Amino acid sequence: MATRGNPGPVSLVLIKTELARIWRLNGVTVLYPTAAEPHGCHGSSLQSVTALIMGSPDELRRVVGVNAGEDALALAVYGRGSRATTVAVLGDRAQRLLRVGNGSPACTPLSLSLLIARLAAHEIAHVLLGSCAHARQGLMRPAYDSRDGWLAADDACYKLEPGALEMVHRRLGQADRLAR
Repeated sequence: MATRGNPGPVSLVLIKTELARIWRLNGVTVLYPTAAEPHGCHGSSLQSVTALIMGSPDELRRVVGVNAGEDALALAVYGRGSRATTVAVLGDRAQRLLRVGNGSPACTPLSLSLLIARLAAHEIAHVLLGSCAHARQGLMRPAYDSRDGWLAADDACYKLEPGALEMVHRRLGQADRLAR
């Protein structure tokens, strides 16, 4: 996970911790690359995902080569050829969401870091599911605002629905077996 441009006052440690917590709720262990193992998951056949926190849509266009939709807070850009799949979170739009009314808390390093982790978890789920589909509730809801989940303490807001959870576990299990 890396930042590009000026995504705002974020804590990468907090983002990684929250991202790992969300996936742990769904029975998945997140492994971050290290110097000893730069590719993460022990040669897993699932393509590696690069997570970037971008400062703005312009930065996304320069670095990844795609345009974000007008309302997008984050997106998954599927790799082709030798390009890795990239999950990008737009830090300026996340900050804006936290600053807008609707009972939003102030945009603090804590709230922004939590929001970015939750946006990244949602986009990573799209990659793991191999689908752009959304669910009615939980992690894969199509849209959130401050009133209904991005900063909620209720873990149910970050769980996959049973069918999606089964699909993720099946795909990760297949990748794990192929890597052995």
